Amino acid sequence: MARRVLIALGVCIAAAVVEGLCSGTQVQERFDALRLPAGSLPLSGWIVIGLFYYAMCFVIVFRVLRHPPDAPYRRAALLLLLALMAANAGWNLLFFRTDHLLLALLSFIPYVAIAVGLLLALWRIDRPAASVVVPYALYLVYVTTWTYRLWQLNPAT
Repeated sequence: MARRVLIALGVCIAAAVVEGLCSGTQVQERFDALRLPAGSLPLSGWIVIGLFYYAMCFVIVFRVLRHPPDAPYRRAALLLLLALMAANAGWNLLFFRTDHLLLALLSFIPYVAIAVGLLLALWRIDRPAASVVVPYALYLVYVTTWTYRLWQLNPAT
């Protein structure tokens, strides 16, 4: 069990470092420069969502590693989670480091497809792990809509 904890922590820490590098140091300044949709979360709200996201990722890695290496969908679930983490870092790169909100919005097409694939793979191998993805899937509806509204309010970006 300790090995699974260390692997799950390592995966989450590595992904958080990459995400941080993709976001850069001007996160608050980026928010301040944009016209935000009504009801937008403050930066502290996004940080809380990020903490829940990494808790979800930890649970998924920890639970999926409980299964034998040759278990059906184990490899797919782990690869899809890594792809989701990469897509998340990519969204941060597009959103915080470029002036292309449309690209950030369009990045949700593969992002959501990866999340759905992850949910389906987890459903086959570990339903409790799949259950922690459901709130995230609902969040993706919110954040995709939010990004669309943000793009509408800031057409020059």
